[in-house]
Amino acid sequence: WSIALCAACSILFYLYASRPKKR
Repeated sequence: WSIALCAACSILFYLYASRPKKR
């Protein structure tokens, strides 16, 4: 399950980073 969790976290982080920064 740790592998699945890590994958999910990685995907979420990737999507978040993919978003344009509004700073």
